[in-house]
Amino acid sequence: NRRDRIKSANTEAMEQTVMGVYVLQQQDVEPGDDPENIGVLIEGVEIFTGLRSIAIACALLFGLIYCLNLSYPPELKCTFEVLQKIIMKLNGQRFQIQGSQIFFHISARQI
Repeated sequence: NRRDRIKSANTEAMEQTVMGVYVLQQQDVEPGDDPENIGVLIEGVEIFTGLRSIAIACALLFGLIYCLNLSYPPELKCTFEVLQKIIMKLNGQRFQIQGSQIFFHISARQI
């Protein structure tokens, strides 16, 4: 049926994702309704699920990137740098020093 095909397509797309935040929404919901699930993926593996907001998921993703010393995917490098420097107002050196502290503070309070 259609729901199974959509779920299969979502699973396939998530397995092929190098790193990112995902939001799963039920079909036929209103724009203001809460998502079914928000989480973080790295190399197709769900690292965090059931998060409360996209902002928390983004902060956790950046925390993982710096704590695990991961590189931005080449095709998304500019996007991640804009998020880091303009949206989150963090320069690379300052965040690397405090990355693990920020990550654990966020994860302890929000998960």
